[in-house]
Amino acid sequence: MVAVILSALQYIFLVFGLLLVLASFFLYLRRTGDVKGVIMFWSPRMVMLKQEFVINRVGFGLMFAGVVLRILYFSFYL
Repeated sequence: MVAVILSALQYIFLVFGLLLVLASFFLYLRRTGDVKGVIMFWSPRMVMLKQEFVINRVGFGLMFAGVVLRILYFSFYL
């Protein structure tokens, strides 16, 4: 039962996190029109609003949680 829940949660977290990150990039792109800043998102060129930044970090956090759940799943339940 726990293995099934972990298996489902890892995909939910990864997909929802990716959608949130893409949404934050879309909000930034719609506001600034800076396509190069979105393509090179790790550079300090991208100056995000607080709302965009929070959405971005929550998305990355969910993706990280999904990866951790995947590691736990493969470590204990495979």
